[in-house]
Amino acid sequence: AQKNFLLEHPEYDYDTDCEEARKIAEAMKANGWTFASHTYGHRNAAESSAEALMTDHERWKIAVEQIVGPTDKIIFAFGADIGPVNGYTENNEKFMYFKSQGFTIFCNVDGNIGWTEFGNDYVRTGRVALDGVSMYNAMTPGTPSHETYAYDFEQLGIYDIASFFDPNRNTTYCLSES
Repeated sequence: AQKNFLLEHPEYDYDTDCEEARKIAEAMKANGWTFASHTYGHRNAAESSAEALMTDHERWKIAVEQIVGPTDKIIFAFGADIGPVNGYTENNEKFMYFKSQGFTIFCNVDGNIGWTEFGNDYVRTGRVALDGVSMYNAMTPGTPSHETYAYDFEQLGIYDIASFFDPNRNTTYCLSES
């Protein structure tokens, strides 16, 4: 896809695109935004080897960190995590690698609000994705994770999702677990 894009757009300049993206990231940071890694390739950290996660993170540093800057936050995809519920330890190769890369805040997108673990030198917590899929599932009985997301949005004080959910949004992809 990238090769086809470049062939179809010979005027594209990667360096200019990166510089413009840096300006946007800096403006966002000036307005209080912070950035986190979500891995380069949206990897399932539980199923990926430590070596695969290291390779993926190196790609993130080259392609993304140069735009948004360093971060101490990583949010794992698919509700995955890099360790058991009883805490990260120094025997955990994945944790030790990410810790060596400066990460101190570890989250997953598990759809469960309200749990946090404080380690000696890290924080680990669940995170609710406030996106179109979770909104659709929260307001639509019978969809994947409906009960979880409906509860989460209610706890966040968001009661009438349908009032701001775009009714023209394509919801086909919302019907399968992500």
